[in-house]
Amino acid sequence: MTRHELLVASAALAFLLIFSSCISKPSLGDISPVQGQYSYLALGDSYSAGQDPYGIPVGRSYTDFIRDKLANEGMLEKFDKEGVSGYRTTDVLHQLSLLEEKIYNADIITIDVGINDILQIPEVTAYWEHPGSSDFEGPRDLAYGKIPVVKANIINIINSIKEVNPKEDPLIYIMGYFNPFPHLPEFLPIIKALNAAIKEAADETGIPYVDSMAVIDEKLLEYLPGDIHPTVDGYEAIGKVFWERIMEDFNLNSFNEPSDIQTHWAKIQISESLIKGIVRGYEDGTFRPDSPISRAEFVTMINRFLQLTDSSPIVFKDVSEGTWYKDEIGKALKAGYIMGFEDQTFRGEQPVTRQQTAVIIVKAMNLPLNTQDWEISKYQDENRIPSWSREYLNTLVSRGVLQGYPDGTIGYDGYLTRAAAVSILTRMDEQ
Repeated sequence: MTRHELLVASAALAFLLIFSSCISKPSLGDISPVQGQYSYLALGDSYSAGQDPYGIPVGRSYTDFIRDKLANEGMLEKFDKEGVSGYRTTDVLHQLSLLEEKIYNADIITIDVGINDILQIPEVTAYWEHPGSSDFEGPRDLAYGKIPVVKANIINIINSIKEVNPKEDPLIYIMGYFNPFPHLPEFLPIIKALNAAIKEAADETGIPYVDSMAVIDEKLLEYLPGDIHPTVDGYEAIGKVFWERIMEDFNLNSFNEPSDIQTHWAKIQISESLIKGIVRGYEDGTFRPDSPISRAEFVTMINRFLQLTDSSPIVFKDVSEGTWYKDEIGKALKAGYIMGFEDQTFRGEQPVTRQQTAVIIVKAMNLPLNTQDWEISKYQDENRIPSWSREYLNTLVSRGVLQGYPDGTIGYDGYLTRAAAVSILTRMDEQ
């Protein structure tokens, strides 16, 4: 087995540790077999460094988002952010000789480079700084003429990294650029041509190409409020695209299906959720689909599904500093979908009930309450449902997200199983 295969196999084990309702062995947030084994090196220009539209040269970038995700998974050993504002492909090539030790030790490497090769052409610089002051034809032709040089240099960068890095197939990712000039449409064909060259370089060297244009285009003017550098939210959007691609390598390439879901009714949903990292399995290779899921485990699952990262101070007296799910409760509080009990406790180790599930889901997803069509009236135990959960249960039932039992009951006070939790989120994702 090669070092790369070991890397990916180890990561798969990390993502198959999960959700245990046993207090002595926390289900999430515990120490995985690969904790602290991955070194992440970020190379590139100002986008890697995190320069923002307000003049700060080094700030929170997409690279910091990736760093945080690795740290949250207990997988980060070391992070080196070596992106420098203004760097061109030739600058990164020169920089490689100064970073040989970091390159040698890196398990994950991200790169964004190439756009400055074009923007720093004097005629191009003059045009985008003072658009309309001159004809665009000359700068355009010079920009197109530079693109083949960019591609050749990127190939050289990637091959040079592979020569230094001892792994047979190191995890290297390169970013395609978004359009940094939303008010100058004449630049868009150039950026697209640059991205095509970067993707060709990635394909020829066998590394993944990460598209950033589509996600930035979703909120283009919000992410780029008047400068070629994104806001922190824009960087985070790019980071999520990178993270999804990295997780594909960790999960899809070496995913082992749990042994106890082969004939289970939720097999497909469970497998897909494991691959996406929304849920995890046990060290013994099982998933235990019919076991109850605890309140803390369910909240953690919701946070992963919604990709929540921001947190609020803990207000529950039974969630102490050393509690494995403390950070997850903070995220849920920030998102505003949990309140806890009257005695200021959260009771995270208790199994979550189906009516609690309905309240959490509706609040977390910001669903409008259905107070008109009383779909729950068809269930035999409908008249026993308490008022605090009644409308929430009806909302999920009317959407087909929560379903009843063969005996004609909704089982409002019954415990939610791990398989049912996965199934509910799968149905929410399909709406």
